[in-house]
Amino acid sequence: MLRKGQVREWTEVSLLIPDSSAEAISNFLIDEGTTGIEEIDADQGWKRLKAYFPAKERKGGLLRRLYRYAKSLRDLYPELCRVQVETRSLAQENWGENWKRFFKPIEVTRHFLVSPPWSSLRLRKGQIPIIIHPGMAFGTGTHATTKLCLQALEEALKRKKRTVLDVGTGSGILAIAAAKAGAREVVAIDVDPVALNAARDNVRTNDVADRVRVRMGSVGKVLKEFDVVVANIDLKSLRRMRRPLFRHLKPGGILILSGILRRNEKDLLQFYLELEGLTPMKTTWEGEWSCLTFRKKLERPNRNPPVALRSPGEGALEAFSSGSS
Repeated sequence: MLRKGQVREWTEVSLLIPDSSAEAISNFLIDEGTTGIEEIDADQGWKRLKAYFPAKERKGGLLRRLYRYAKSLRDLYPELCRVQVETRSLAQENWGENWKRFFKPIEVTRHFLVSPPWSSLRLRKGQIPIIIHPGMAFGTGTHATTKLCLQALEEALKRKKRTVLDVGTGSGILAIAAAKAGAREVVAIDVDPVALNAARDNVRTNDVADRVRVRMGSVGKVLKEFDVVVANIDLKSLRRMRRPLFRHLKPGGILILSGILRRNEKDLLQFYLELEGLTPMKTTWEGEWSCLTFRKKLERPNRNPPVALRSPGEGALEAFSSGSS
C-alpha cells in the first residue's frame, strides 16, 4: 500500500504482446510480484502491458524469466516471437500517479463495484462498493479470476448469514465482498505477510472488521467448517489443497475455485470429482480463465460415526476464534 512520504524507486516493465496472450502474461507478472498492471490497447490484435516492480528486484533475472515464459507459450501464441519489452525507472510519486490514472471504479457484477479510495462514487440502488487500495497484494477486481469469483460469491450468498472461508485472500477483496453481501462470518487466510497487511487495511477501510478476520496460516490449520469456501490461487495449490478445502465445507456447502486456465479446467474438475463428495454446479469463463463451483453432498445418517483422527504433526489453530483484523 502506498503511503505519503515514502522515497522508493520502481521499475516499469512495458510489453507489446498479442492481445490473445494478455491474460497469461498478466498472470505470470502477478506471480512475479508486480504491484499492478496497466492494459492499453495498441494496434489491432495487440496490447501493451505496463507492470510495476520495486526497483530492488533484480531486473535482469525478471526479464530472463519473462522471455523464457513467453517462449514456452509460443505453441499457443505464435505471435509471441515478436514480443517487445522496455523498462524504465519511476519515482514513488510517479508510480502512485500512474495507479490513479488507470485504476478506476469497475463494475464486476450486477451488484459489486470495485473502486480505489480516491474516486467519488454515485451508486445505483442495490450497488455494493468495495474500496481497494492498490498495492503489493493481488486482487483489485480487474483480473478475470477475481471477477469470476465475485460473480460466483454473489450467487452463493443469496442466502444471508452464511459463513465463508477465503483461502489466499490477497488484498482481501473476496472476503470484503462476502461480508458486504450478507455473510455473518468470514475468515480470510494467507501465508504472505504483505498480503495480510493489505487485506487488513482494506477490511478496515470497508468497515467490515466486525465480520472479517484476517489470519496468517494455511488452510490445514483452520478447524472449522464453512457454508462457502473460495480459493482464487494457482493450479498447483488447488491440486495440493483438494482434501483440506473439501474438509472445511459443511454438508451442502459451496466450493468456488479459480486461478485456472481453460486448458486445465477439465483435468482439475475431474480431479476434484474423484473425492465422490462433490457435485459440479457451474463453470464460468472470462477470456482464457475458468471458475469452477461445486456443492458438497449432504451426509447420510450414520448411527456409528467414525472417530476423526488427527495426523501426527498436524497443526491446530483454534479456528481463528479470537482476535481482530
